[in-house]
Amino acid sequence: MKADRVTGMYSKLTNPERAKLAMGYLSQCNDAELDRLIVSAPVVPVRSTAPDFRRPFDAMFNAATFYAVEYWRCRCHAAEARSAFSACALQGKRAEALKLVEVSHQWESRLAALERVLVWLGLEHAQVADLARRMTSGDEQQTAVGDQGPDTEYEIATKKILSAMSQS
Repeated sequence: MKADRVTGMYSKLTNPERAKLAMGYLSQCNDAELDRLIVSAPVVPVRSTAPDFRRPFDAMFNAATFYAVEYWRCRCHAAEARSAFSACALQGKRAEALKLVEVSHQWESRLAALERVLVWLGLEHAQVADLARRMTSGDEQQTAVGDQGPDTEYEIATKKILSAMSQS
């Protein structure tokens, strides 16, 4: 009975109010209320491109975007570690500086793994790889990996994600 009253109240909300409340339920992982709220939203006819075009296009775009976000996340963390290293080195904090060198190498190792993922992605979906390259500034970045080489565990996990995304 209470759920029916709440659902009835949802139908009185404006769409912007409903969207704001839905985002709150989403952030709280409250799936039951989110579902009730979504069901209360008005349904309108939509004119769109054909689903057999839209789904693969969206999947490929999302895969390229995922790659680009991961690239820039790793690039920023590597730069942050190098910057912190410089600050520690200037302050004479040798032990902390050496730890930051390792942190920088870990992020650089992930960047090297992403470069290998991009080559793999290009073999599977050349257009996705081209878009991902443009989203990451358009040119090949050289990474200083250190002794450990590319992070193969990260590379495998990223390939699995991108493979699943581009199959949709």
